[in-house]
Amino acid sequence: MHLVRKPLLFACVCLAGAFCRGAGIPLTVQLDWIPNVQFAGVLVAREKGWYREAGLDVSVRQLDVQAMSSSVGPVLEGPAAIGIADGLVLLNARADHKPVKAFATMLQASPLCILALKGGPVHRFRDLAGRRIGLHSYDHPQLQLMLGYNHLAERDVSAIDIGDDLTSLIEGRIDAQVAYSIDEKVAIELKGHPTVVFPGHENGFVAYSQVYYTTDSFLMNHERVLVAFMEATNRGWREAFAHPRETAGMVVGTYLGKGDAAYQERSLVELEHFATLESGHLGGMRISTWERSCEVFHLPKSLVGGLVDLGILRQLK
Repeated sequence: MHLVRKPLLFACVCLAGAFCRGAGIPLTVQLDWIPNVQFAGVLVAREKGWYREAGLDVSVRQLDVQAMSSSVGPVLEGPAAIGIADGLVLLNARADHKPVKAFATMLQASPLCILALKGGPVHRFRDLAGRRIGLHSYDHPQLQLMLGYNHLAERDVSAIDIGDDLTSLIEGRIDAQVAYSIDEKVAIELKGHPTVVFPGHENGFVAYSQVYYTTDSFLMNHERVLVAFMEATNRGWREAFAHPRETAGMVVGTYLGKGDAAYQERSLVELEHFATLESGHLGGMRISTWERSCEVFHLPKSLVGGLVDLGILRQLK
């Protein structure tokens, strides 16, 4: 379903009317991937009816993975939309003068990592020198950044495009791979292969991941809606982390239709670490981290002032 662009005044009147009537306020959550446990807080809150209790009528829209279109566009077009995207995506959108506003973050660090097999030739980061590293074609900048942080360059390794292949590392065709600890690490370990992980956030890759955002105008005019959304969503996350197996089963049965519940459960357990890595407060983020991201990715720090608003977080219970 595509949201139709409507004048801001009309959107504000509709939302205000919904408050007055006591009806659920319509709100669309635009994911940047398919609905899996990566978004468990949102999915659990929706299935448990906690958004309805908060006066919200929340629908969830997944990214069109065939077109791989940006999730930012639909949020800008919708009169009442919240998006979820990586921090770097939002910094670049703000640099492109898009009126996006980040108000909380799902993951307080990126799960990006370099992954190797335990018992293999790579035991510490410097062991990657001269080794074969698998990656997607779009992962070269991330690899270069992590190598550079450790005083290496891509010329010091053999970078090999392996796409989504999970067998190359297991079968010894590569010595390590750029991966996500909530994804490839989980899948490989479930096949019986323990891993060694070099987290991106410990090796120069400073970025918030899965950031909640909306438009400048929606945040300015509807703080109450966003506070209610975050309180219900954080309740969903607490429930998901407390009951990972049940949550994984619900996500597979309700949203994926098919899939590996064990994989979803392990992925959710990995996610919990990143959700509170920087602070114990779900959704929490810091201006200093955003500014550090700008330094790392060679973007002007002035973007942070326009992009980041901590007002919603300060109002959470």
